[in-house]
Amino acid sequence: MQSRLCALAAGVLLAWARPAVAQDDRVVLVTGEAIERIKVLGFDVRELRYQRDADAETITADRVARLELGRAAARHPGGADLEPGALLAAARRQLEEKDVLAAQVGLLAAAELWLQHGSAAGEQRAVAVLDELRTRLPQAGTVIAALRLQIDLGLGQGPAGVARALGIARRLLADAVAGHWAPGCGLEGEYQVLRAAAADGSIGALDLQDRLRELLVRATAARAGPIDAVRTLLADSLRRSSDLAAARSLYQQVVDADLAAVDARAAAHLGLGQLQEAAGSARDREPYRAAMLQFLRAHLACRMARRDQHAEALYHAMQAAEQWQGDYWQEVHGRCRGLLLRDYATSAWAARVRGG
Repeated sequence: MQSRLCALAAGVLLAWARPAVAQDDRVVLVTGEAIERIKVLGFDVRELRYQRDADAETITADRVARLELGRAAARHPGGADLEPGALLAAARRQLEEKDVLAAQVGLLAAAELWLQHGSAAGEQRAVAVLDELRTRLPQAGTVIAALRLQIDLGLGQGPAGVARALGIARRLLADAVAGHWAPGCGLEGEYQVLRAAAADGSIGALDLQDRLRELLVRATAARAGPIDAVRTLLADSLRRSSDLAAARSLYQQVVDADLAAVDARAAAHLGLGQLQEAAGSARDREPYRAAMLQFLRAHLACRMARRDQHAEALYHAMQAAEQWQGDYWQEVHGRCRGLLLRDYATSAWAARVRGG
């Protein structure tokens, strides 16, 4: 994660130095697929425009997870000493020079690097930069990712954070509809509102499930929006309501899909792991081993998943390993604990470990 962000940051810092004809940009989609060896021409809340060879092409903005500018520039010796503060300063200069594309990517990358610090101060700086991005470049394509990050952060910060996340989700929905953003953004806004409402308990389980099913039908028909994420949120609710067979079926659909969004795939592994863990007992510990493997897949096979998902996966892998008590459970437990406390120290899952 850190090396990928450093490469991205180096590319942003040096983006102004690349030749106009260079086709060394890279777009990572929400499915984890990458479009490489292109020149990005523009990125706003509706679409990303790029050139490959002599052909101009577009993709809708909601399909973009990450934009990396000038990967070749990341090999420049100057890229070895990167700090989010320097990256932020460079992005602000690019904004003054009207280089909106480089500036928006730089602001987002600076926020992500501060989040990698794993400290409360880093999170505060990241939120300030994300607010700056949304305020100064409200039509930039990276605003979508900024809103996602702020919602994710809020949902992991207790009741007050959940309330903030719900407000941001409502803003995403309102802006997407009123501003005619990419078609999937409005659907994502609906999903994020339901996700935050479920977290703060303001919507009942049956109502949530009905609305998620209806949203899933519309998103599937439109072939847009967070289809897989809606499936996993619905599965989570069904699992908590003890409809285990229906939950398992939905999780498995996401895991088996060829091009499921990475966040949704991680959520599906987490859900399947919790189903397996619930099936274990003192007499039959094999389900605990199966659960541990699902949690490890969420962490290891879904590298671009949200930070809170990685933290949750490590915590549950620890718990499942301890319940399993198999040959190498202590090694797995110790490794997961160390990673959780080192890389996700500000997460609620790390707080649980520290609290015993």
